[in-house]
Amino acid sequence: MVHKPEHILENILKQTGNALMTEKKTGKRCNAKLHFMSCHGMYFKADGAFKSGNFIDIQFDTPPLDGVSKKFHGTVGWCMLLSEDESF
Repeated sequence: MVHKPEHILENILKQTGNALMTEKKTGKRCNAKLHFMSCHGMYFKADGAFKSGNFIDIQFDTPPLDGVSKKFHGTVGWCMLLSEDESF
């Protein structure tokens, strides 16, 4: 478990949503489920992995919040393999 300062934890929104992630350089795709989002980023569980630092496009089935786009892009901050119990 990663421990974060309290001021960051206060700004985390528990959001859910399904998304398709596409790595810009290679076109590699994976399905993902959003679990949390904040002003610092989004946390997904996915059926594939991307290396930290890679640029990705994110296309949600429906917008994660009212009034925002279904399309996002960003940089992978970190990625780790989940146990079978934690898997997508």
